[in-house]
Amino acid sequence: MKKLYKRSTAIAVSALMMSQMIPYNVFASENPTGPNSLTIHPYILSDAKYAEAKQANKTPSGLGTTDAIAADTDLADNYDATESQDVTFTLTEVTSTGAAKQGGIKITTPSKSFSSLPDGYYKITPNNTSTDANLKEVESFFIQLPSGSNRDVYIYPKLTDNHDNGDHNTPGTLHDATDPTSKDKHSIELTKKLSGDAAWTSGMSATFQLYSQDAMGNWVDGGTHDTDANGKVIVDGLPYGTYYMYETSAVTGYLKNSSPVKFVLDGTASSVQKADLTNDKKLTVSKAIDVDGKGHTYNWTITADVPVNSENLMSYSITDTFENLKEVNVVSVFSGSDELDEDVDYTVSTNGNKLTVEIDDPSSLESDADIVIKVESKLVDGFTSGSEATNTSSIDYQYAYDPDNDSRIPSQIPNDIPNIPNPNPDDPDPTDPNNPPVVSYPDGTEEELHNTETVTPATITISNYATGTTTELKKSKYSITGCSNHDDDDASDIVTLENLAPGVYEITQLGTQENYKIDENVKTIFIDKNGKVYEGDTADSTKEITNKKIIFYNDPISDNFQLPFTGTTATIVFTIGGIAIMAGAAFFIIVLFKKKDEEEEEQNKA
Repeated sequence: MKKLYKRSTAIAVSALMMSQMIPYNVFASENPTGPNSLTIHPYILSDAKYAEAKQANKTPSGLGTTDAIAADTDLADNYDATESQDVTFTLTEVTSTGAAKQGGIKITTPSKSFSSLPDGYYKITPNNTSTDANLKEVESFFIQLPSGSNRDVYIYPKLTDNHDNGDHNTPGTLHDATDPTSKDKHSIELTKKLSGDAAWTSGMSATFQLYSQDAMGNWVDGGTHDTDANGKVIVDGLPYGTYYMYETSAVTGYLKNSSPVKFVLDGTASSVQKADLTNDKKLTVSKAIDVDGKGHTYNWTITADVPVNSENLMSYSITDTFENLKEVNVVSVFSGSDELDEDVDYTVSTNGNKLTVEIDDPSSLESDADIVIKVESKLVDGFTSGSEATNTSSIDYQYAYDPDNDSRIPSQIPNDIPNIPNPNPDDPDPTDPNNPPVVSYPDGTEEELHNTETVTPATITISNYATGTTTELKKSKYSITGCSNHDDDDASDIVTLENLAPGVYEITQLGTQENYKIDENVKTIFIDKNGKVYEGDTADSTKEITNKKIIFYNDPISDNFQLPFTGTTATIVFTIGGIAIMAGAAFFIIVLFKKKDEEEEEQNKA
């Protein structure tokens, strides 16, 4: 018997211990954590009473602790029964932090009563389709079910009517600020300004995102808002609270200002809350081909903007990407009228076909004064005449706005709220004054940050004709600006110059064929970046030399009067002539002396 008792006790103890390892709900009923029901009795606090309470830091007069606990039709004097009857709600299951619960309950059909709700946390949001009471999502509140031991829960939320005549989304004409029910107290106004006092003109537009926080500190998307024709954004009918405006799209040609603008609506202001936000002009770069007649040396000028507030620059560099060019070098860098020193003010680096000039301390640049960079280059070997040489300049920079810390969007704003992007993605820690919001360019869409220029080198020919004919003469020699002297050959009778850079050239004839006079007229030509050739020193379309052939005309030396020979030929001729004269003189002397000898001999015989 004792043995049976011991065995039964051991089995009972083991069963008890094992039961502690089994989840509680194994033995629970089918719905042990519910269902819960929720019934909402909303009370709309008047705007005037809210302001009174705010100013006195107390509960509005006439309200007791039991005033809110009544049927919808039996409200305290300070609440509007008509408006409260018209308010309904939507419901979303959330986590303990107020974020939407993944896979949780979401009831979007407006109602005042909800049933079959499991235990958990819920966000209750006023429905904004009411024609009388105008409430926004920022007035949402949270509740935990069950409430204590109650599963059938009744709540009496005190809400605030905006008294904005239902126009709580569309910017419009504001009411009289002296009116206690004026929607001015529920309105914010942001005015866009452009750097350098540039005028706001028709067609300009910027877009802003509005954010606020609910009772649990979660961010609420207040929608996008565009500037009007005067550069203003006005949002009316906002519940009291703290709001932030963040620029998502700037005016074309201007930098996006990443600084969030803070507005506080507390019901005590006598007029609409106003603020300004200034945008600096977007930086651009241009590229120009220098026409300086350097022969086969191609010079370029890069001009890049510097912002009005250069102290906001965190980095600044200019890159030149080139094709069909070699020996690309930076000749000079100027900031306004000041020439910068390499390795002191800027650094030059090369990487393949890229040349980069990086300003070491961009914040010290002269504000609103261009950066001007002179670049020198040559064509690559074996360049095909008539092809293009390409240069593309681009500007890369980071520009920071550093407003007061209390104007920043708090750092706890999440990045993962559905359909709400991080309003300040360029600022990982907005609360750090040493880490201001930064705008980086280019971002792949800023075409104006790049500028491409092409040049087609010119090929010209030089020839000379006998005056009045089309007969090309030989053995000519020429001097061309920026090039070495050039001679023709007996085969072509023409000098050919390839791949000449744009610029003004002077061509002088130094020599020509025998029996012809040198043409002393200096020929001036202009070559443009497209490889066209013109007479004179400008691109005059009426003087284009379409065949790119420059011709000198040589007059023949007269048959009746010929200039004495010079040079090698003359030396040979005069040498032969001299020998002939000397031989003739010797012969004459020999004959003369022989005749004299014969005469003397005959006289002796006589």
